[in-house]
Amino acid sequence: MTPLASPTDPCGRVFLSYRRTQARAIATVAAALRDHGVPIWQDVDDLGAGPSEGQIRDCLADPRTSGALLWITPDVEGSDFVLGTEVPVAVSRMAADDGFFVFVAAAGVLSEREAAEIASRRLGIRTLHNHNVFRVAGEPTDPAVAGDVAARVLRQRLSTLHGRAPAGAPVELRFDTRMSRGPSHDVWVAMDWHPRFGGRPVNPEIWDGPLAALSTVTDAIAREAPGRSVHARGLLAIGAALALGVRFLAPGGRDLTWFQYSERRPEQPWRLDAAPEGADFRVHHHDGDVDSRELAVALSVTSSVEEALSQSRPALPRFRGVVEVSAPGPYPHDLATPGEAARLAYTVRDAIRAGRERWRHSGPVHLFMSGPVGLAVLLGQLLNTLETVQTYELVRIAGDRQVYVPAARLHPSS
Repeated sequence: MTPLASPTDPCGRVFLSYRRTQARAIATVAAALRDHGVPIWQDVDDLGAGPSEGQIRDCLADPRTSGALLWITPDVEGSDFVLGTEVPVAVSRMAADDGFFVFVAAAGVLSEREAAEIASRRLGIRTLHNHNVFRVAGEPTDPAVAGDVAARVLRQRLSTLHGRAPAGAPVELRFDTRMSRGPSHDVWVAMDWHPRFGGRPVNPEIWDGPLAALSTVTDAIAREAPGRSVHARGLLAIGAALALGVRFLAPGGRDLTWFQYSERRPEQPWRLDAAPEGADFRVHHHDGDVDSRELAVALSVTSSVEEALSQSRPALPRFRGVVEVSAPGPYPHDLATPGEAARLAYTVRDAIRAGRERWRHSGPVHLFMSGPVGLAVLLGQLLNTLETVQTYELVRIAGDRQVYVPAARLHPSS
C-alpha cells in the first residue's frame, strides 16, 4: 500500500479510555471492535509492567495510535486518571489535526451534553462541548448495542483513511479466524474473530453476531470508501471465507481480490476474472432421497471429503442428491494459478445449478469442502441464486475419526 501522508498512521490502533468499573461493558465493546476490524489498545491486554501513566501517555502520543474511544459514564467524574491524563492527552493530540480522531461515547444514561460536560472538566481552553458525541442507547453489554458503537468507530476510521489515501489505493482488509495476529500498519480493516472461535468455529449459533459484523464492515467500506477495490488476505475457516465472498457477490460488481498464500509459491492474487486454465475436475450427480429438499455438495481439492462425509451421515439430513466435484488426479491437488482457482469456482457453480435443475431443487444447500480458502472466497461470490447455504467444519473426534459439524449458515440471495 502507498504510504499515507500523515504523522498519524490512520491504520493504527484505537485507544480505549474508560473507568475500570465499566470493565464488563467495555469487554463487549472491545470484542465488537475486533469483529468489525478496528484494532485496539486496551489496558487489560496491552499495559506492561511499570508506571501506568507513562505507558498510556506514550501510547496516546505514538503515531501508530490512530484515535481514541472515550467511554464517558457518570463515574468518570471520580477518575483522576481518565479526566487528568487520558482525555486531555487525546484531545491535545486531536487538536494537532494530523488525522488522529476522538470518538466520544455517552454511556450509563448520560446525555450527549452531560458526557461532553464531564469529559471537558479539566481541558481548559479546549473542550468537547462542540464535539459530535454519540449517545449509547441501550445496555452496552448487549452485543447489538456494542456492535452499533463499533460500526460508528469503523466508519470514522474508514472515512479518515479514504480521505488521506492516494486515489486508486485499495482498501486493505485482513480477516482471521484461525489465529490472532499483532497490529499491522498497512491494514485498513483487521477483523480478528479468533478470540470468539478459538480457531475452529463449529457452533452455528455463535456465527450470528460475527456475520452481522461482516455485513456492517462491507457496507461501511462501500459507504465510506466508494470506488475503491478491496484486497483481502488472512487465515480463515471455510465458512468465513465463503461468507466474505457472499458479501461481494459477482452480480453486484464490487471489486474483490483475495491474496492466496501457499508454501509452494509467493502470494497470488485470486480473482473471478482470471483467465481460466487447468485440468477439468470430475463432476458427478448422485441421486438420493426423493422426499428430501436438501442438497449436498462434496468438493474435494486438497483431500477427499468422502470418508468424513460418510462418517457424518447419522447426524446429517437426508439429501435429495449429492453434487460431487473432485480433483482430476491424486490428492492433494494443487491449484497453482489464479486461473485454475477461477475455473474451478465456475465449475462448482455450474455443477450446483445442474443438480438443482436435475432434482428440481430449491431448498438448502449443504457444502462440504476440502480446499484452499481462496477458492471458498471465489465460490462465495458465485452463490447469488441460492437462498440458504449451510457450511461445515471438519473436526477430529475419537481416535483418527473425522466428521463434519455445522458452522456458518449463509443466505446469499438475501
